[in-house]
Amino acid sequence: MEFTGRLSVFPASNLLQWALTERVTGTLVVRRSQREKRIGFRAGKILDCRSNLVTEHFGQHLVAHGFLGGDELGRALAHCRSKRIPLGEALCALGTLDESTVRVTLAQSIEESVQDLFFWKQGLFYFQEGSPPASRLQVELETTELLLEGTQWIDEQARIRRVLTSDSVVVRPGPNAALDDGQLSPFERRILSGAAPEISLADLHTRTGGVHFPFLSACSRLIGRGVLDLVRNPSESPVASREIDLRELLLSLQAEDEVVVGSASAIFPLEAIESLVPVWIRKPGAKELEAAPLRERAFLDGIDGRMTLRRLFAPGTEERADQIELLLVELKKRNILLLPASLEDVERRLEGDSTLKRIVRKLKSS
Repeated sequence: MEFTGRLSVFPASNLLQWALTERVTGTLVVRRSQREKRIGFRAGKILDCRSNLVTEHFGQHLVAHGFLGGDELGRALAHCRSKRIPLGEALCALGTLDESTVRVTLAQSIEESVQDLFFWKQGLFYFQEGSPPASRLQVELETTELLLEGTQWIDEQARIRRVLTSDSVVVRPGPNAALDDGQLSPFERRILSGAAPEISLADLHTRTGGVHFPFLSACSRLIGRGVLDLVRNPSESPVASREIDLRELLLSLQAEDEVVVGSASAIFPLEAIESLVPVWIRKPGAKELEAAPLRERAFLDGIDGRMTLRRLFAPGTEERADQIELLLVELKKRNILLLPASLEDVERRLEGDSTLKRIVRKLKSS
């Protein structure tokens, strides 16, 4: 089943509803900049969610919520590597946690990681059919429940952001920071311990670990109870970026295991690709173009094998970001080829009647 698209057109709530309705079995891969999540489904139910963000790993979730210490996690991870088993099974084998605790906390970790997708307004996704990796301690989550909870998260975050307007907000321990430990959850105690003497929410989240919204919600509660104090709330002016993540481009063009890309990301100016000329390998039909939004249709119609991306891209930051996403999707589908010059220039530079020259002529005539 070929299913590829953009979150700006088909958001996370629609994706989960699609998976539920179609009762899909496979892996949904969602990417935004350098972040990636892989959600495993069986007959429309969620089995797993793997994030490449370390703070969202299951082990970090256990540490953040007080189920494990750092040393215990280290020993469990070493056991995972030596026995080639998942973390949950390693924790049970070592006697660190019982099966019931592993299943409950694993379900919570997966739920939070999936629901975090509701805040992704931009990004790419594609679906890979096939059974996800099985585990003896695998959980099975109802997609409908996560849909409802994800919607509630959005409403709650809108309320919180009226006070904590950005992650640049600086906090510190408040007048009630000496509350008895019994009145704070392990997660709240971890947040409080990382807040001294003062720190931005962004840095505090990095210290604490876990999915962002539960962290933000806990900070809001702690400020309301006087356990944390709001030091300052700087206003942020968004800065337009003229950079594109090369690693995202490569990963978006390759399915898992087709190519190995190093963990170090490469950032290069957008101008580096603006001189390239897109040409259709398979142009969308009239019905496909009619179904596309007007701005997207204008961009797709402008691809003629002569015009550079610099001339095609819109001047506005938001519209240009949408166009880059659209370009990546068409590249992923192998519908577009990027050339260093126009089709006419490429044809002139090729000598004789080579195979490549015949391909260029065919592209010109299509």
